[in-house]
Amino acid sequence: MPANQFDLFDIATARKTDPDSSHLAIDKEQLIKQRTKVYLALKDHPMTTARELAAFTGLDRYMVSRRLPELEKLGHISRLKNDNMTSVIRECKIGHKMSCVWITVKQ
Repeated sequence: MPANQFDLFDIATARKTDPDSSHLAIDKEQLIKQRTKVYLALKDHPMTTARELAAFTGLDRYMVSRRLPELEKLGHISRLKNDNMTSVIRECKIGHKMSCVWITVKQ
């Protein structure tokens, strides 16, 4: 399913406990663009870390790290799991730290 056909805007972008200013500061159009960029980069480069995705997309690694769990909650991506159903981690090729590996979910 193409990225523009699924709902990239279906979950809250600020916690209920966040101040009103956090809710007002959300640029919804920018959020959708970021989610789309991250999703398409992961589709083209499966089994990558957040920092590697940041390099592929040109987005800040912290921005990517926020978009990944949102996309996971929407059911479009997932952390790669091993046979014990625990998240697979490996050394990031960019940051050289142990990091979670992400994949797209077949739809």
